[in-house]
Amino acid sequence: MRKLTGGLFFWVVVLCAFTAQAAEPVDVSGVSSEPMAMTIVICSSNSDCATGAECVSAKVCVDDITSMPTSASCTTDDDCDVGSSCQETSICVDDGGCFSDADCAGNPDGEICNLSTGQCVECLTDDNCTEGSFCERGMCVLFEDCDLRIRPTRVRISGRKNAFVVSMLRINGNENFAPRGTRNACTIDSDCAAGERCAGGKCEIVINFDMSFVGDPNFTPSFPPGPDDAKKMINVINPGGTEVRRRLLKIRMRAGTELEPGPVPLRIGKCLGEFELQ
Repeated sequence: MRKLTGGLFFWVVVLCAFTAQAAEPVDVSGVSSEPMAMTIVICSSNSDCATGAECVSAKVCVDDITSMPTSASCTTDDDCDVGSSCQETSICVDDGGCFSDADCAGNPDGEICNLSTGQCVECLTDDNCTEGSFCERGMCVLFEDCDLRIRPTRVRISGRKNAFVVSMLRINGNENFAPRGTRNACTIDSDCAAGERCAGGKCEIVINFDMSFVGDPNFTPSFPPGPDDAKKMINVINPGGTEVRRRLLKIRMRAGTELEPGPVPLRIGKCLGEFELQ
């Protein structure tokens, strides 16, 4: 009877010690509320962690596998969340995901993080690309030598009383200019070549005015656009109704009379031209 009582007493002591350890509070903000408590640092990228630590899929910094939260530890890919895989360090790591540009450094596919998709891309805007190229679907695309000829070369907006001026632009070019696009069958834009969009099941050329030279950088049109918005905007009227005959593209353009006069780059597919607002 004495041996049984001693053994029972031993396990009671062990159980109490384990319970006391498990009850030790941890502050997830990165500061332990008691000495010797495990410190957990919440992060969104490796830059939020100390040197040598990694931001794992559980969104915590890990530099020692013994202090790693169980949700981030793994032995196979099945132990990780969807979109993560088990690495040699037994840590679940996001597959190609990014939370900042730092996560894309050294990636041959791009050095910019698209925060909306979590993907590393070459560009988000034309400004991310070198001169002579534009940004489309996260990639920098080179312009082709299309030798565009745009008539009229100048459109007068100064001194007009109306909110905008409507003008017909007539555009043609060399053999690299395809004014209607490839016309290939498609269901989404990614089915089409660079500089094209999917419209009505066919790949059509994209017409885009670069307003950075003439627009107000602080101007944001309201939604839906009002009469005052038209004074500071330039756009194609009914782009699906553009007319093409013998490689001559005709588009109806509307330019606001409060735009700053100056050159307006006009991208048509992978071709770049220019006319001037006066």
